[in-house]
Formats: sequence, structure tokens, C-alpha cells
Amino acid sequence: MTKLRTGVLGVFPHLDTATDAIRALKKGGYEITVYSPTPRHEIEEAMETPESPVRIFTLTGAFTGTAAGTALATWTSIDWPLIVGGKEIVSLPAFSVIMFELTILIGALSTVAGLFLLARLPHVGPQEAPMYH
Repeated sequence: MTKLRTGVLGVFPHLDTATDAIRALKKGGYEITVYSPTPRHEIEEAMETPESPVRIFTLTGAFTGTAAGTALATWTSIDWPLIVGGKEIVSLPAFSVIMFELTILIGALSTVAGLFLLARLPHVGPQEAPMYH
């Protein structure tokens, strides 16, 4: 049989009163759950939730994508030079599109990879049979 859980529901008309109540309850050692219609950084600060390390994967992937886009465009231009109107062979304004696209692509893929790695997904191990009651 499941254990009954008791609790108290609080509804606050203002953000300041809600954050003050959250801080007081956390200071009192209570376990709390907060529901909000929109994400607010004030509530996250009051809850003292740690920042996600997935953002490091995103930043690293974005920098890698920018470098890869620059390297790809530079290598291609040096290997097959197209001399038109006195333009430089390695021209960064012309490379900005591929740099941007690879920044977004590799940044997004590394975000998903970081999410899976940090969540330890998929769970590989002995599978237990589901129990139904």
C-alpha cells in the first residue's frame, strides 16, 4: 500500500511574496515543489537550482562548428581558387554563411549528445520485468 503524502498549497499574487515564501520554506528545511505559468529566474534563484552543465556542451559544439566552417571554406578556397574581381582567396565575409550554419548544426547536435550523456541515456544493463499490481 502506498504511503499518503500531505502538503500545503500556496497561491501568491506577486512574484516577490512567492520568492520570499520559497526562501523561508527552504531555510526551514521543507521539501517544496513550485509550479509557475512561465519560467522566472527569480524563482530559480530562490529554489537554488544548479545550472545545467549541458550548456558547456552547446558552447563547445558551437565553437567547434565555427572553426569547422572556417576550416572547410578556407581549405576549399585554397584547393580550388576562384579568382573573381580581385577578391581575396580566403574571404571571411563570404564564409560567414557556412560558419553560421555549422555553428548551429554542431551546437545543436552536441546539446543533444550532452543531454543523453548527462542523463545516462540509453540505460544499458540488465532489464527487469515490469511488475503490475
